[in-house]
Amino acid sequence: MALGLSVFLMINTVSALLAQQKRQIGVMKAIGGSTLQILGMYLVMVMLYGAAALVLAVPLGVVGAQSLSRGLATYFNFDLFSMNVPPQAILIQLVIGLVLPVLASVVPFLTGLRISPAEAMSSYTMGRGRFGASRFDRLISGANLWFTRGLPVRSLLLSLRNTFRSKGRLALTLITLTLGSATS
Repeated sequence: MALGLSVFLMINTVSALLAQQKRQIGVMKAIGGSTLQILGMYLVMVMLYGAAALVLAVPLGVVGAQSLSRGLATYFNFDLFSMNVPPQAILIQLVIGLVLPVLASVVPFLTGLRISPAEAMSSYTMGRGRFGASRFDRLISGANLWFTRGLPVRSLLLSLRNTFRSKGRLALTLITLTLGSATS
């Protein structure tokens, strides 16, 4: 479950990063950067984040596993003769920490890097014209809410519109939060 949660969290983070850096990607493409070069740059960044996480996770995991083993051994009234960490466990952590984030982020990067430089740099692509097409979008736009006239609900409606503007990212966020709750 934790690995699945990590994959969804990585996809959601990469999607948010690409949404923020759309103009920068457009500029890089406009001055001659290829999709493969930009993808390589972002994948190296993901690997560096994975390496930084491993620097913290491996020693803390060893300390936590040893503490848990000592506590359980005391609880069940037996003695532990060895507290060595098998090298296979460290190797598995290294592979998962470096490879899984890269694999999880390839698909969002490839879909996010497909846009043209002109489309990436224009401010028109914010919602791509999809918001307002459904009945729910029109409802939270505030125009049809006659009973809210005169009430201070504009900020609430604005936050709802911003939340539902990118429904794919909202779905990923909800899946990640649901998985996080299920694993705890």
